[in-house]
Amino acid sequence: AVVSTQSGHYGRGDNLKKVINTSSLAVLGKKPTAKKEQHLSDETKLLIQKRSAAKIADPRANSCKSEYSRLNKLVKRSCKDDDNRWAERIGEQMEEASKRGNQRDVWQMIRTISKKKKVPTATLR
Repeated sequence: AVVSTQSGHYGRGDNLKKVINTSSLAVLGKKPTAKKEQHLSDETKLLIQKRSAAKIADPRANSCKSEYSRLNKLVKRSCKDDDNRWAERIGEQMEEASKRGNQRDVWQMIRTISKKKKVPTATLR
């Protein structure tokens, strides 16, 4: 069942790799992804839906444009308020962790807020 190729044994390895990948996917399933914490409130999500409906209605009508711009301002304000509430909640959790002496949690929360990725350090020769 193995097709001989001009490159020798490389074809067998590729076939084996495909068989292992498909069988492991069938048995184990996909790797679960880490879910981010959703900090937008239900009110903000509802405003976003209304805004998209207003945009779809009739983009050329002046009344729809004014309705869309009004909803857009409300969405932006609501998102900003939700972000501020989320940052305050993380700050309170950091204070509690600091009082308990759990510096690891504090630094993890700092990384969460700053959204900076770790930059691998270059080795010197």
